[in-house]
Amino acid sequence: MSPEKDQLDFHVHDVLAMLAAEDCALTVAGLQRAVVEKFGMSARFSSCSADGMDAKEAIEFLFARQKFFECSPGQFKLNSGNSCGH
Repeated sequence: MSPEKDQLDFHVHDVLAMLAAEDCALTVAGLQRAVVEKFGMSARFSSCSADGMDAKEAIEFLFARQKFFECSPGQFKLNSGNSCGH
């Protein structure tokens, strides 16, 4: 098991960093799968304003904050121009 999967609590910035490193287009389901594969099914995510999110909720949270853009129909990439800088 990877070291990330031994930990259960992460910040959503960890998800953004993972996606920035991968730099590929994914569907919404693909984004969720990538988060689960990297951090584990039991991982929970927090932000400055929310706690206890699972992978699906973390992706929804990031979409609501325009952290992704649709690069082709149904395919999304990280919106690097919309980082929070903290």
